[in-house]
Amino acid sequence: MGLINELGEYIDRELEEEKSKPVKQYIKRGLAFDKNFTEDDADPDELEKGISVEMEHTTNRNLAKEIALDHLSEIPDYYTRLISMEKEAED
Repeated sequence: MGLINELGEYIDRELEEEKSKPVKQYIKRGLAFDKNFTEDDADPDELEKGISVEMEHTTNRNLAKEIALDHLSEIPDYYTRLISMEKEAED
């Protein structure tokens, strides 16, 4: 997880420097950015599920949110489907 955590630390530094500027997306690449899909476009419950899932891969909540937004920009209920699929696989 070294590279992902380095990216998370970079995002934290950027946020600290940019506190007065409301930046909605920190990674200026990816599906959500390309589609101009922001937190405001995502279902809040679905986004929270996504952040929780993506926190398995990083310790940085903002990075997890960016990853979740990428997925949700393609499939609005991505995490509901993912959780259901994982539960089905366990059963």
